[in-house]
Amino acid sequence: MSTLSFVLAVGALVWPIIWLVAALALPFLAARRHLSPPSRIELTTALLLAPALLTLTLLGTIAAPSLLALIDPSRDHCLGHGHHLHLCLWHGAELPPWLAWIGAAMWTVTGVRLTHAALQLMETERLGAALTALGHMDDAVCVVPSSRGLCHAVGLVRPRVLVSKAVMERLAPDELDAALAHERAHVKHGDPRWSAALTLAAAISPFSGWVMAAWRDAVEDAADDAAAASCGGEAVSRALIAVARLRLEPAPGLGLVQPQGLERRVMRLLAPRPTPRGSRALWGALALATLTGIGIGWGHEGLHHAAEELWSALVR
Repeated sequence: MSTLSFVLAVGALVWPIIWLVAALALPFLAARRHLSPPSRIELTTALLLAPALLTLTLLGTIAAPSLLALIDPSRDHCLGHGHHLHLCLWHGAELPPWLAWIGAAMWTVTGVRLTHAALQLMETERLGAALTALGHMDDAVCVVPSSRGLCHAVGLVRPRVLVSKAVMERLAPDELDAALAHERAHVKHGDPRWSAALTLAAAISPFSGWVMAAWRDAVEDAADDAAAASCGGEAVSRALIAVARLRLEPAPGLGLVQPQGLERRVMRLLAPRPTPRGSRALWGALALATLTGIGIGWGHEGLHHAAEELWSALVR
């Protein structure tokens, strides 16, 4: 029971902090309209990763003394102080029923979200593999014998472009070149892998839907720009409309046309605006994560005691 009380206490303490941080980060999303697509990708990636990194940081901080005591019993921090309540994996935690329910709810919600995201990713990968097995490779593109309008970048282990015969036959040559250039840009930048990683990270944040949608918009705009650079913006816009007319049904991976934002993307390609300014949001987030990791390594005991002080204030 001591371990269970510790787990529930950690859920009641850590997850409300994560929700608060995620809510405070949302205003930064407004800055994306002033950024270029690559910089918007950096910003939204940082906002999606931040709650996950903070969760790992807090969990590591709280559990570190207990794990160190397992290796060296003389480092059992519970023996050295008694002025506040303890959060210990081995000795448990004082846990009022109302906080136990909060902790259980937090773990349950997060577990369900993570499981749902993982199952979706597994199904996407399975469908991509099944379609690949049906098709044949043609100039680094897997052509699938289907009457559906498939044009997608898929694959976590081996990213690739899937395109159906319907798209190959119904698009004009310049439109097909533009569509394939768009999907190859997704593969080049590892977008299917990033999409999977960020989908899992987003399961931890309660407000990730808006950020994930902004990330997908930025990724599609970046791929549009890459295709427009080689094929022209008009060809890309016509490819978008042509594939949309095939009435795409939901399919795995990152597709050329998503139901949302088609008009915005076409208008953006036909009337490009001046290039917005850049950003270093992702590099800043990674630097902050590195410094946080160093801080935990040097001062995890102080951070752990701070968590215990906060827990004492909640319980008492």
